[in-house]
Amino acid sequence: MKIEMVDGIVLAHPFNSSFDKVHYCTTDDEAAQVATGETIKYLRTESADLQKTALKAGVNGSTDNPDGTEVSPRGDIVIYTSTFYIGLNISLKDSTS
Repeated sequence: MKIEMVDGIVLAHPFNSSFDKVHYCTTDDEAAQVATGETIKYLRTESADLQKTALKAGVNGSTDNPDGTEVSPRGDIVIYTSTFYIGLNISLKDSTS
């Protein structure tokens, strides 16, 4: 039995791993945009393993400011993000019938 919740989507399944990045923002506005999911093409970003980064910070002590942000040695505001994706199996139906 096949159940379709949304027309055209046959199956939705999560990708089990996240894609982690570190974003180096120069202003609070850029940091807020990145934190809400916006992509700013001119920002310096790096791929990262955030689990290892968190473990390292736990061993060496936190480098966070009282407001919860981290500042890099260059003075940038550092934002860590993890992106998760959902795979979709889509069935295209002929709209002329």
